[in-house]
Amino acid sequence: ANRRPAPANRRPAPADRRSVSSPDRIARLIEATAGITVVSGTLQALAPGFVLARSRPTPGTVSTPAERQFFAAVGAFDATSNGALFQAVSSHTATPGLLAWAAAQKFAAAGVMLLGLRRKALSPRVLPVVAFDVVGGLACLRYRQRLTAPDIDAAGRAT
Repeated sequence: ANRRPAPANRRPAPADRRSVSSPDRIARLIEATAGITVVSGTLQALAPGFVLARSRPTPGTVSTPAERQFFAAVGAFDATSNGALFQAVSSHTATPGLLAWAAAQKFAAAGVMLLGLRRKALSPRVLPVVAFDVVGGLACLRYRQRLTAPDIDAAGRAT
């Protein structure tokens, strides 16, 4: 029974319910994906050439200074936006709006990577990252849904 107290802005999960869709498990999934993205975004910001060389269709090809600069900027954005998401979820202060925007960011990142793959600018090695972002986006939407769902009493009525 090592559970965090439920925040005031959402209902607690029933104690006997331990499904994958429980708010605590969804929150842990968001914290994990956001935390990993903070680390990978920071690496991308600090060593964009290193990361780019492993994402290209032809491994080891040299990137231009402009490509590295843009990639570093995207990494910095990923690190900071996911740091905010991690903090909001772990402190139980996430709002439905923040979660919707975080999901949009995750889905947009996945879409841009798929577009890069289609244009042959990126390697199929980015597909696990695409899947990772889609999972993170879906988790944000599910957690948002749980925050905005009405409380249900024992008779099944919204309170």
